[in-house]
Amino acid sequence: MSSVTYAHTAKITSLSEFYTYYDATGTVFTQPQKNIIGGIFNNIEPYLGANGLQEAIAAGFIPLTQELRGHGTHWFNPTFINLGNIQANPLLPSGLNFDADGNLAGVFWAQELYQPIVSLVQSLDLTTLTPATLTQMYTQYKQATEQPEPTIFDAFGSTVQWHHHTNVVIENLGARNAQGELDAPTVRFRQSLLDQNFVNELLVSLANPGIVVAPLETDNSLGYPPFNRALSPGFQMIHMWVGQGNHAGLFADTNASIEVSANAIDEAITFEDGQVHTGHGDHGHIGTNGSPSVPEPSVLLGLFGLTLLPLKKRLTK
Repeated sequence: MSSVTYAHTAKITSLSEFYTYYDATGTVFTQPQKNIIGGIFNNIEPYLGANGLQEAIAAGFIPLTQELRGHGTHWFNPTFINLGNIQANPLLPSGLNFDADGNLAGVFWAQELYQPIVSLVQSLDLTTLTPATLTQMYTQYKQATEQPEPTIFDAFGSTVQWHHHTNVVIENLGARNAQGELDAPTVRFRQSLLDQNFVNELLVSLANPGIVVAPLETDNSLGYPPFNRALSPGFQMIHMWVGQGNHAGLFADTNASIEVSANAIDEAITFEDGQVHTGHGDHGHIGTNGSPSVPEPSVLLGLFGLTLLPLKKRLTK
């Protein structure tokens, strides 16, 4: 995209409204870019408009994050992507961003930042490894397997802004409130854990019969989705603001025009390592505690006890 003067802040509910906002002169996008945009709108059309969130829920989307300022809530459909090896399809977004009023604000894509962790975990006997040894192996695995930035939107040139999230733990996936509705406020998205804390979360999760971890385990007894927690060493992400015009640009990391509720939090609250970040993984935010999130002593003692116990469930094969 070239330099552009945007229309007033606007809701976008169709492809024509998209072009009115981002390309009123008809000179901003090239034909290859328009081909991608048109393909995306073909796939997201049911989620635009007043009933978009209801349509997404009916299609199987569930909340991936609590409400975040500049993002809204992230929703994804577990049946649309391979959770064990997430790869981005330019025409089929990995997920949807909805504002506080249930309007589609944007879409996002995710792709693995490292080689999939499933094969690493399946190759190990976790009952014989201490947390310290496993942490060392995990750090080495990330150093050796970091993947390059995706190229699926190279047609858009320098306007493309990929960012990354690392050492992610997402709790309460698929949770519902007393009315039986999917309950985004109870989803807890955490990121940027220290390596040892991420490994601790992995071990605690695998040892707890009440926790089913995507993409490492399956347990259909919990119903849909067949997991209630997800752990990821890291994934690359990009947003496209197709439902809420964004003066910062089509691919900007955040959108200041998204309607939020009183429950919305700053993304900084999801950071847990106490470090300054320069971009989602790079946003210039500081973890809320200002110091590493060290587990309680009782938890650490329990972790060492895990090396003497069998894992509670069979890992996904």
